[in-house]
Amino acid sequence: MRKPVHPGPTDDLPLPLHQSPVANDVAMHTSDAQNLDPLCEIEFDEDTNNALTEDESNVKELSTDIPTASLREALHARAHAPVDVTSTHGNTFSLTRSFKGDTLVNVIHSTPEYKPIIEPIKDESFEFDSDPNEHQSDEDESDQDDNGELMTPMDVDSPSDLDDPSARILQCGVHVDPNFHLVICLDCRIAIPWQKMWGHRRRHHKQASLLSQNQFNTTLHRLHAHTPTNIPNAPICAIDGMKIIRDLLKCDEHDSIPLSRREHRQTIGHQFGMFKADLRFFEVDPLSIKSETDALRDILAFVDKSGLYAKETTYHRPSNQRPRGPLLAQTNWEHCIENVDLKILRQTVSHPDGEPHFLYLLDLTREYYKNIAANLGRLSTLTLRALLSTSPSGELEKSPFRRPQEDPTLEKYGNFLAKFIIFLIRNLYRPIENFDVPLHPQHTANLQTLDSQLRNSISKRSPAVDLIVINSVHEVIFSLLTHVSAQFLKNEMKDLFTLYLITYHLSDDFGNTNRVSQVPPTISEAQWCFRATAGAEIYMKMGQFDDNSFETYKALVRPYLIDGNQTLFTCLRQKMAFLSTLSYTEPGLPRFGWNPEMTVLSIDGFALPLNKFKDSVESSLLDMKQMMDKLFLGCPWQDILDYIDRRTDPTDPNNWFLDRPQQSDQNTSIFNFHENGLDIYKDRLLAHLANNPVFFTTVHGVLTPQKSNIWEWIAILNELVSTMFYCVVSTWGGGARGTECDHLKFRVEGLGQRQLFILNGLVTISTTYVKTASIQRHGNLIARCPCHAVSRLLLVVLGVIYPAAAGLATFVMQVTEARTYLSYIFVQDGSPMDTDKFSKSLTTITLRYLGKGIGIRDWRQIMSTMLINISKADFGILDVEDGELLAIHRAFGHSQAVGEAHYSLQTTNALTQISHTAVTSMQRVSKHWHATIGQRENCAKLETQQSADDTHAQLYDRVLGPLKTTVYNAAHQAIMSMGVDIIDELRNVAIGMGNGILSGLQDMFGHYIGVNSAASIGASKMISSPHLDVDPNLFDKLRPLFLGIPNPSFTSSFQAELVQSCLTNEHVLCVMPTGSGKSLAFFAAPLIHPRSLFIVITPLVALTEDMTRRLATTRINGGQYPHIQDVLTAQIVIVSAHQAGTDDFFRWAKSVKQRLMRVFIDEAHHIFTSDDYRNCFNLFHLITALSKPITFLTATMSPISLPRLCSQMQIPPSLVRVIRAPLHRSNISYSVISVSAAHIKEKVIETYRSIVLHEKDRGIIYCTTIALIRELSELLQIPYYTSRLDEQLDESSNTEEKNRRFNAWRDGDTPSQRWMIATLCFGEGIDFPGVRYVIHVEVNNMLRFLQETGRLGRDGLPSSSILIYSKLPFYQEPERDEHLGVLPMREFMKAQGCRRLSFHSFDPHAHSCASATGSMLCDNCERLKKSKGITRQTLWLPRDTSSHTSRVPGISNDVSTPSHLLKPPFSVKSVADDINTKYATGLKELKVLKHILDTIRTIGCVYCWVSGEHRVGPHSHPEVPHSLHGKIISLLPSVKREDTTYWAYCYKCWVPFREPCMHPSVHSGSLSNHLSCPYGAQFPFILPSVVAIIRESKVIINGQTTNPYLDRMARRLAVDPDHFTSIRSLQAWLKHEPKQADEIPRCHSFVIAFYREFRTIPPHQSDDVHMEDIQPDIPEDVQMANT
Repeated sequence: MRKPVHPGPTDDLPLPLHQSPVANDVAMHTSDAQNLDPLCEIEFDEDTNNALTEDESNVKELSTDIPTASLREALHARAHAPVDVTSTHGNTFSLTRSFKGDTLVNVIHSTPEYKPIIEPIKDESFEFDSDPNEHQSDEDESDQDDNGELMTPMDVDSPSDLDDPSARILQCGVHVDPNFHLVICLDCRIAIPWQKMWGHRRRHHKQASLLSQNQFNTTLHRLHAHTPTNIPNAPICAIDGMKIIRDLLKCDEHDSIPLSRREHRQTIGHQFGMFKADLRFFEVDPLSIKSETDALRDILAFVDKSGLYAKETTYHRPSNQRPRGPLLAQTNWEHCIENVDLKILRQTVSHPDGEPHFLYLLDLTREYYKNIAANLGRLSTLTLRALLSTSPSGELEKSPFRRPQEDPTLEKYGNFLAKFIIFLIRNLYRPIENFDVPLHPQHTANLQTLDSQLRNSISKRSPAVDLIVINSVHEVIFSLLTHVSAQFLKNEMKDLFTLYLITYHLSDDFGNTNRVSQVPPTISEAQWCFRATAGAEIYMKMGQFDDNSFETYKALVRPYLIDGNQTLFTCLRQKMAFLSTLSYTEPGLPRFGWNPEMTVLSIDGFALPLNKFKDSVESSLLDMKQMMDKLFLGCPWQDILDYIDRRTDPTDPNNWFLDRPQQSDQNTSIFNFHENGLDIYKDRLLAHLANNPVFFTTVHGVLTPQKSNIWEWIAILNELVSTMFYCVVSTWGGGARGTECDHLKFRVEGLGQRQLFILNGLVTISTTYVKTASIQRHGNLIARCPCHAVSRLLLVVLGVIYPAAAGLATFVMQVTEARTYLSYIFVQDGSPMDTDKFSKSLTTITLRYLGKGIGIRDWRQIMSTMLINISKADFGILDVEDGELLAIHRAFGHSQAVGEAHYSLQTTNALTQISHTAVTSMQRVSKHWHATIGQRENCAKLETQQSADDTHAQLYDRVLGPLKTTVYNAAHQAIMSMGVDIIDELRNVAIGMGNGILSGLQDMFGHYIGVNSAASIGASKMISSPHLDVDPNLFDKLRPLFLGIPNPSFTSSFQAELVQSCLTNEHVLCVMPTGSGKSLAFFAAPLIHPRSLFIVITPLVALTEDMTRRLATTRINGGQYPHIQDVLTAQIVIVSAHQAGTDDFFRWAKSVKQRLMRVFIDEAHHIFTSDDYRNCFNLFHLITALSKPITFLTATMSPISLPRLCSQMQIPPSLVRVIRAPLHRSNISYSVISVSAAHIKEKVIETYRSIVLHEKDRGIIYCTTIALIRELSELLQIPYYTSRLDEQLDESSNTEEKNRRFNAWRDGDTPSQRWMIATLCFGEGIDFPGVRYVIHVEVNNMLRFLQETGRLGRDGLPSSSILIYSKLPFYQEPERDEHLGVLPMREFMKAQGCRRLSFHSFDPHAHSCASATGSMLCDNCERLKKSKGITRQTLWLPRDTSSHTSRVPGISNDVSTPSHLLKPPFSVKSVADDINTKYATGLKELKVLKHILDTIRTIGCVYCWVSGEHRVGPHSHPEVPHSLHGKIISLLPSVKREDTTYWAYCYKCWVPFREPCMHPSVHSGSLSNHLSCPYGAQFPFILPSVVAIIRESKVIINGQTTNPYLDRMARRLAVDPDHFTSIRSLQAWLKHEPKQADEIPRCHSFVIAFYREFRTIPPHQSDDVHMEDIQPDIPEDVQMANT
């Protein structure tokens, strides 16, 4: 260790009165100088401040050679040169040389005996106060400011000297540290010598409210600033108010050690002083610095305390009804909550978490109503009918009072009424101000008794105690029914339940309520509960009336339930009637809808074509077969299918499978009837798997299962069952509830009956609607038949695969779980699927096949509406063939419904008890549905041989008759569309071949003359494509858009060609000047094709809103995405860019693809100019993947930018038709003013004040920074417009304020309102004719300038563009700046001749002002005109637009067009197919990842899945290293994947957001825990854990520790194994960003590679294949080792 020269850490250095604390030999690092103070050269001399020793003078003359590598390493690549210099006192100095860019900075380190003298080095980046006067005194006593003006100190109206001096000095922007007595300027955040602080505040901060110098210094004196405390020679705690200077260098060793051998380290510190004699730094302890989280917490605490985000929760009735919803506006309930704190009120109906006695009440109330429901049978039918009757005349209802449909519904009713009682108790003991809850004395007594019993009984619960409390519950409820308060009799709004309803249906603390339609169901719940309580009172008191329940009813209950008396129940009935009627009139739109042709079903705006549904059935069947092949692993099973086909042949009924529906013995199923012959296949698959070494090996005669492969086999079976469920419910016809499908059985096993039969040669599944079963004592049984293609596979799964699954599952599951495969139809992981699993599986499957996840509830509605509207059939409607059955019913004197209810359905389980005609009818409906979706297969033979009898005619009419019109319309539309498509395809082929031939000639020519033509492919020099032939009748179609305009016409031939291009199937780029009518194209398209859909994408929210307003003024159907009322009839859908670049929009667009004809992208230059900060544009190639032509509209795009646009959209440039009009605008004059940076604001103000706008004129001032906009807005007193007006405004308020400002500017009521100062977000696409002046401030590129000038003079009147700048645009990124037009903008600013010629890069047709007749002159042309002479011709050479980058050093001339775009395309569709193919490749990989995740969840342990050692039940892994969790966390990439990049994923769990994994969308702050992650509750960091465990796995082989996985994974991934050698290198490899859609993130490919290499079940192998050749299981002599 080297001996330090400095005093020890406990020593103190004295702080002189006029000096800063002595630095601990800390020198500034220069890498962060922009945020630091000026770098200084520190010299040390004991006697003088100015004289240097000879040796020290030599130091200044050191050469600037690069220092040695050793010191460069010690100083983190900063150069230092070692020099030893001896002073006159014999002490050693060390001169350290460091660099800031190319600037040399010298810092001398000294021993503490010497007084430091500081000399600042001049630096252009120095932003602090310089001190040019070296002899200026320490005290700044000048009375002049920087401009030489006299400054008079102003005394503040401050308190007396006896007041707090700290608060007094704080008003002056100064703080005195109480520990070291340093005087800190709170603006500069540095310490200043106390004598100089007053002058510093006056001179540099121009503080007008400063104390007088005497008062100021006196206050500092009282705070002991004149006696600073010694600062220890050790790191100190951070001082409040002082900024932290980072990247300081500290040398801890001094003696005579050469500088080259000294050790330096980086540190942080505070700064003292600003000038040469004062500047010091002293070290700060990093642990004492308040973190950003702490600072943010303090700010948020203060903000919260100030009430910034607080909202008034006390309700005040608004002056009009508009803000109120229908519930409050129509019911006058708001009188009850007037001046009530709604936040407190809503707490009275909140769930009683943390209140055990109320939770006890919930349990008892549920039990209370269960007991009532069970005892309703004790009442006579007459009494039950009376309970439902409300007529005062005594007329009884025909139907009796019954229990709820299901037990969960019963519990729901009990919970609701229990919360009503809790509401009353809370208001009884804690009344709310201004909210009166009038209780009858009997109510109060009963509630108090109940509350006391609840509190006393909860700790000593027993059946007897519970019964006592339940009786109290009954007394409370019945008293509510029979007693009313006096206040209620006077005012029905004082009804207790009304007050509860109001509170219960408040949706927030600010007076908003639920929809009216949500109120009647809750009233219905209460009505049932009160009637049930009345029934309980009857059977409890029947003994008093000779056990006559009806007489008891009349005496005790009837007066409170019938109309005529003002009771709580009658008040409920009135509200029920009123609110039910109101709910019908409440505005709302249906969720489902059909297009007029009945070919597309709309679901919440998502279009589901019937053809797509049919294709999904075919795809799911194909997937089922593929998964079954994986499960059979080479075991033959085609013969089983053939056998099933023969036994279900409709032409051979004698050979049909036998079934005995009445037999209900144990183990009964269609597979156990020997006559069927299916039992011989039962053990085939299990025997095959038992002999497969993939699953079992025999060691020393002991059968050893390979559990990892068994789990993988079961995981594949889980996916098969999910797909099988989709196939069944999609083809059996009609909807299915989860409660109908859960616990469906194919075999009688234990409790329950079977639901799978083979009747009439058809596989039939019977389901019972259990809701009606609880009411009618039987269920509405429905027998449905899956199509034959599904049925045959279903029989193989149940009869062959499930027995094998049961055998394998016994090795990895509990026997009870394995047994479920022997009886249940839908089983996953050894458990019958329930409603939740059905819904999740269905959501996943429909997302895969249909593009939208649909749960089981919505799926039931979809299937029902398809069955009724498409197949024209319904399970609830009997066919005409059932005439005999109807006659039978009529013969017995009752309807068919009564006959079915009383005679056909005797039980809920036995299928034989439903009438044979009803079964036949239901099977016929299923067959109709099969025919509708094209699934007839085996049934086709029957229909070809049926005689032409009445049944055949009826079947024909039933199936084909209702579809005849639809089929005809669809065929006609398809033929017409096909003709158009054929013509377009032929045109595209011709275009593609023509470009291909041209490219071939270019290549051949280039080969002979030595020119590389590749660069020109895609970068077409053609300014415009050949002109289109415009139809003479085209404009007549557009006349509805010009109503009231005399003699309308196209504005130019280019506009006419643009509209005509909507009739082609080409991609189109249209470049036309602003105001020339580009928007006519997408408004005209629906008039040309009225039955088609067009999408318009706009890059700016303001432009989206403006387009939506303009659309509303037309007769065109449509609106703004996603708020489309009817997607089936919409003609235009306007969508903003940030929504268009999302998966949700892409899926929606695919759903309407059948109607979609063209996509328009307005302001298309944003696609390649804004993609760096708006990630939505990175996914715009998905729009290309729709296979629809795209029209790109822009006013500012250079010809050289076409390849850049096409590359972003993945469209070959040769496939784009270019329509380019001249951008010359003769009515605009251009002028440029150059000023210094210090005077630019003054010039803007001067220019603004020199302009007078008339009433219809408007002006805009465009700036490039928000800060300048707000500053100028305040100076000029005019409004400003930015994307975010105020950070404190939420999005809705911000939009509302922006609209208000725009409308005020548009109206222009006052002169100041006729101006707007804004960014470019105000203007693009905004069509206002009278913008007369635009002032541009510091424009940085030509594209922006042309967009800003595009707002000018759209009415054709003279207008002016005034550009004010202080510096020329900086050209720094050629690849980007070439397309933005930075160099043309510089030429425009510096031009000596006509400025219009500078537009040549964007407008090849650009001309000078004088050459275009009628053009207004620019300022240069005006100056030349006033000279009265003709200037000498100046040769102006336009830049080559095709090779513009050749003038930039280091930039290649090759156009960066992707290689896949260079091949000649044939059509729009072929390009889209290429994109879709890539996405399909990536999607296929992620499906494997989803399978892996589901398998891990099934196994229940990440480590078990990786190691292949699966342990049943709770367990631990002691072999897992303790450091593994830390390594998992270190693997997490710090880069958050955006949702608009390829295959984005959650940066916590790494699960992809998109299909098929579907991680929920992440919002700010939602990832503080793992609740939003789909696997987070069970497996936090699931994929990082997998990666880390794989990486850290170690085995010992032959005494050497190695990883058994990484080498083989590296070979599979074709990467260097060194990427996996350390956590750091693995992390760097994982962070690679995918560049194409077929490239998935590496964190996913890493896991998939492991799965395919070690966990995939290999295909069928010969018997000599050994397990060790397939899977790297660890041999017996290998021991697991910790990392």
